[in-house]
Amino acid sequence: MTRQQLEQQERDSFLDWRRDLAHLAEDSSLLLTPFERNIQLWRQLWRVLERSHLVVQIVDARNPLNFRSEDLEAYVKEIGDDTTGDDVTVPGKGKRRSLLLINKADLLTYEQRSVWADYFEEHGITYAFFSAADAAALLEQAEKQRRREEGLDDEDDDDDEDEDDEPEHDDEELDEEDDEEIEEDVEEEEDKQADEVAKQLEETKLNNEPVEVEDIRTRVLTVTELEDLFISAAPPLSDFATARDPNPSKLMIGLVGYPNVGKSSTINALIGSKKVSVSATPGKTKHFQTLVLSDEITLCDCPGLVFPQFANTQADMICDGVLPIDQMREYSAPVELVCKRIPRAILEGTYGIRIDVKDIEDGGTGKVGWEDLLSAYAIARGMTRASFGMPDTSRASRYVLKDYVNAKLLYARAPPGIDDEEYMSTSRELTLAKLEAEYANGRKRAPETHVSKNADTYVAPAASAARGGDEFDDEFEIKARLPTVRATKANAASAPSRTGKERAAALENAFFTESGPAPRPVVKGRSQGAAVETESGGTGGAGFSRSTMYPHQRRLGPDGRPLLEPVVGTNQRNNNKKHFKEKKGKQRSGRGYD
Repeated sequence: MTRQQLEQQERDSFLDWRRDLAHLAEDSSLLLTPFERNIQLWRQLWRVLERSHLVVQIVDARNPLNFRSEDLEAYVKEIGDDTTGDDVTVPGKGKRRSLLLINKADLLTYEQRSVWADYFEEHGITYAFFSAADAAALLEQAEKQRRREEGLDDEDDDDDEDEDDEPEHDDEELDEEDDEEIEEDVEEEEDKQADEVAKQLEETKLNNEPVEVEDIRTRVLTVTELEDLFISAAPPLSDFATARDPNPSKLMIGLVGYPNVGKSSTINALIGSKKVSVSATPGKTKHFQTLVLSDEITLCDCPGLVFPQFANTQADMICDGVLPIDQMREYSAPVELVCKRIPRAILEGTYGIRIDVKDIEDGGTGKVGWEDLLSAYAIARGMTRASFGMPDTSRASRYVLKDYVNAKLLYARAPPGIDDEEYMSTSRELTLAKLEAEYANGRKRAPETHVSKNADTYVAPAASAARGGDEFDDEFEIKARLPTVRATKANAASAPSRTGKERAAALENAFFTESGPAPRPVVKGRSQGAAVETESGGTGGAGFSRSTMYPHQRRLGPDGRPLLEPVVGTNQRNNNKKHFKEKKGKQRSGRGYD
């Protein structure tokens, strides 16, 4: 078969497959989620599977079943030529094996990994837990320690180069000094992160996992252990012998899966250096590539493919990191999923904000909605639109969703048959304890409004907001601060849209309750009419024998202070050089009527 014939056959089969999917979606009235329609990327997958002896399907530990493709595992067993002899181009039909590699396993607790281990063993799935981030951090820490012991510090080399090559201008010197300071800060942060990862791994092994014989079912494997697992899980290479290569000696490991599950990061952790480009945007790898891991193993990195599904929605795929966040057009549904999955206490503690939730009595649900979260986040971060100063919820949604994908807001799915709330209870307790410790150490909260303190619309925060981070989940504290937050939203230019009834009620509450003791003006002077004793011991006018709308009568405002005379007066003129005599009406002398 020639190359043109093979490509034509692949194109025809691909079009038939897409046509069958479309008919299935129409007949079953199911929603077909977005999937990869470019045949060139599917050809990359086919070539990787044909080359590989062991196909490693990498999934995200937060939702393994959503990233696992059972059809791919079935297709791996079908790859190969039926014929035998010298014409075999793809040997080993039915001999290839599959391995489910659960990446980002450091986000799960020991109990959560145990639950998933029981599920995989019950269904006969070969699996392994791994964390590319932890492996890369430990390798980097070991490399830095080795360089320190050998005296090969990068700082000394940079200093020597700076002494030899003196810059000509002072500006260049300042720029290089700033760059060096930034590099030093980055290195210090990387060292701290690597130390923290090492400590966390040691504490996990000592506290959570059994001290007896290490259980391979739930342990997060190291790089060396993962290499040994590849060799033990792979089929015998003699099953792939051909006339051209009667004695194959190199094991080919194919890494496949969805975008943004960590295929390239896993390869970099295995090799020990950055050989593959890594990006937070899904779909960074465009073409498959082979990398030599050792004399016996070769890795083959496949571009990430989005497989067609019928169960999940597009919002789920955005939250899972499959679809690019920066290219989404509708953000309310994904953020609403985040609000349902992450408790209010963790949202407020993570961002240091106060989320105003509409109660059931006011026509709301009593729970955090996407608009409540994004408005509070945008106000705290100063994200406003160009028109009317409203919160930029579209921009805020991208930050929140990226934090969710990067596990800053942690949520993991439980296996079928287990309640998600019970599954996440221990993880949430650890998160709340960590947040309480941060606020106890002096972490500050974000402002509730970007209105300046000297502005007329500024409202001081409630006393409950300054108690500290250890009580942000207290129901009494939330109820106590609601009037202040509502008044702030009613007065500030950054207030989100509300109904007319709510705006009127909030304005009344802010004016009459928070601004002063009296809801009406009080007049001082000799012509007060009936005098009534006030709380301060003086007298205040309760009734008047004449009109009170004259400038010579001093009146008090709602705050108890006398109003300025120019404001009270009815005869107000502009202070400019032009003078126009006031028009007077007709005046009659009254003569002739005596």
